[in-house]
Amino acid sequence: MKLTIIRLQHFSDQDRIDLGKIWPSQDLSTLTLDENHRLYAARFNERLLGAVRVTLRGGRR
Repeated sequence: MKLTIIRLQHFSDQDRIDLGKIWPSQDLSTLTLDENHRLYAARFNERLLGAVRVTLRGGRR
């Protein structure tokens, strides 16, 4: 059983369903995703189990 952490840049239909269950009050169309605003998710058996939004600030990475 392998859990994979991935960076999401585009959402499949299943990703949208899973993210809706993870964040029921979040409107996915309002999420800004770019180099400074990222979304990482844990995928298991083609389903998202959890997710985190990351905002990078400053010049250090």
